[in-house]
Amino acid sequence: MDLRMSNRRVTQLGFSNALTMTVLLACILALPAEAVQISNETAYAANQSIEDDLWYLIEQRSGFLQAESALRKGDMKRFRQLRDELVDYPLHPYLAFAELSRRLGTANSDEIETFLERYSDTPLAWRLRRTWTKLLARRGHWQKFLDVYQSSDDTTMRCQWLRALINADQADKALPRVEAMWLVGRSQPPACDPVFKAWRAAGYLSRDLVWQRIELAVRAGRPSLASYLARFLDAEDQPLASEWLGVRKQPTRVLRVARLDGDAKIIEAILVYGIERMARRDPELAAGTWERLRTRFAFSGAAVASVHRRLGLSYAFAGKAQALYWLNTIPEAEMDDRAREWRILSSMNQGEWRQALGYLLTVQGGEEARTPSSPRWRYWTARALESLGWYDDADAIYAELARDRSYYGFLAADRIERDYRLNHRSLEYSDHELRLLAAQPGAMRARELHSLGRAIDARREWRMFTHGMSDEELARAAKLADGWGWHGRAIMTVARTPHLDDLEMRFPLAYHDRVLEQARAKDLDPAWMYAIVRQESAFIADARSPAGALGLMQIMPGTGRKIGRSLQRPLKNREQLLDPDISLEFGSTHLRNLLDQLNGHPVLAAAAYNAGSHRVERWQPAQRSVSAELWIENIPYRETREYVRRVIAYTAIYEQRLGRKSVRLSERLTPIPSRATTLAHAGAVAVTSSE
Repeated sequence: MDLRMSNRRVTQLGFSNALTMTVLLACILALPAEAVQISNETAYAANQSIEDDLWYLIEQRSGFLQAESALRKGDMKRFRQLRDELVDYPLHPYLAFAELSRRLGTANSDEIETFLERYSDTPLAWRLRRTWTKLLARRGHWQKFLDVYQSSDDTTMRCQWLRALINADQADKALPRVEAMWLVGRSQPPACDPVFKAWRAAGYLSRDLVWQRIELAVRAGRPSLASYLARFLDAEDQPLASEWLGVRKQPTRVLRVARLDGDAKIIEAILVYGIERMARRDPELAAGTWERLRTRFAFSGAAVASVHRRLGLSYAFAGKAQALYWLNTIPEAEMDDRAREWRILSSMNQGEWRQALGYLLTVQGGEEARTPSSPRWRYWTARALESLGWYDDADAIYAELARDRSYYGFLAADRIERDYRLNHRSLEYSDHELRLLAAQPGAMRARELHSLGRAIDARREWRMFTHGMSDEELARAAKLADGWGWHGRAIMTVARTPHLDDLEMRFPLAYHDRVLEQARAKDLDPAWMYAIVRQESAFIADARSPAGALGLMQIMPGTGRKIGRSLQRPLKNREQLLDPDISLEFGSTHLRNLLDQLNGHPVLAAAAYNAGSHRVERWQPAQRSVSAELWIENIPYRETREYVRRVIAYTAIYEQRLGRKSVRLSERLTPIPSRATTLAHAGAVAVTSSE
């Protein structure tokens, strides 16, 4: 639906007070008695159009903010007065939470437990319980901790629970659970230290466990932890731990380790680690060293398969023909999904289509495809059949795939010159259904928090509100969020269902004017820019990635500072990247820079936006251009590979959403140029810019 049409609909759906009451009465009469149990505090909300602002809340919202301010200032008389005036305001529980949290250290248990019971359907109960259990742990009130604690995935909380069990004379229940907490390749929080100490004192720590964790730590890139763990080994074992750390720094030391006396199992683990580490940097050197080691040490079958897998993958990532040799030496029983995947890809890269077809027809699982019937492998099966001259068989697969709205569906449609099937089907619910849903307390709290710009609290409320919903209920909730303009929640919520055909909801034209303005200014395809934004953040303006990227276009702070200097608009702080205008301007500038750097190729630029241009340049073919379809399949990073596929498919969808003429994928996926060609293009762009 066009945004201007949406705005007209908002206006048309406004309700006067009189009409509101009339509609409410009609709704009630239309429902069975058991379906109309709406509390007083939500009666007004049940009669507002989902696209109206809840006009009656504006005054209460002001009072809520004043109450928060009074509490911060310690003006308890004013706070209580305002709080008592807001008992029917959706966020009244947040005032009770703030006041109780302020004095949690002196509150009695009955008061806290009453709050937890009363507001158990809100995220506030979880937050207060977490704070309270931490306080009980600090005070050593272990029995009360056990009474209050609820199962958690948080490592600190789990260690405090185990410590509480130990201190409450329930060590027999706690200590058998500790091994799983200890046996990880990273340091655990300080809260775990007393638990680990009691566990070791009880005799649970064995030599084998120490070696297992040392290997986990070394492979996780935490040599300091591995060095610390070595102190739990006997004196005769500690030199081998030192050798392992030495191999991490200098993998060629495996030749020295192979001559050592000691535990053959540990020596084998060190040698395998060293060869695999070497193979990631220099597969040629690793292969030669491996052949020498095999004359000096009797490796197990599992160790041989592990090394051959690593050598095969390293050669495959480098596009070398030797990949097939090493991958084909792995016994079928030792093959894993990734090795099978890259054996297929390496066969195709070398033009061995008959061999690739054989692997495609026998593969029994895959990293992204569990069977050959997945779109990915079905498409490449058809390509293999086509390459071998079996056109009718290939076309039959293409025709089936072309019915799908997907990357491989669009590629298949291109092969047989069919139109793309976008299969849009809008989710339709009556305004009455959506009003009833919006009247639920959780929905009201989520919307009000969203209106106040409290994005994290709003998402927490929405997550709890939608937890346990059926697919149909989730789809209706997504439609509700979409009507509020809360595009990120709508996209994420409907993605949890099979109802994926409402393209207006899943691919909104949010920030329409600003996206088009920046695309024109940077000479970018607006559908492509929209696809990047959709994939990066799903239009969540305050999105933050684990790596530190921020905002609509997920810009890293370092990149943002560099772009800011180039635009003569230096960032004052990283939080500015959460501003949609800044994110769109800086992100589009970054895309333009990547296109200029990478031969103007949108596939390379999209991959570089995700993984970095330095990696993409390394992945490019050295001397000759290659098929873009095959190059995408050979991107070593799974995340980047899927990212590029999605951006390409989303671009086709956004062309339709923007009312533009469709550009076929076959036109977009021009051959990937060699590194030499890209360097020459970047140099020419730099010269032109300087002139």
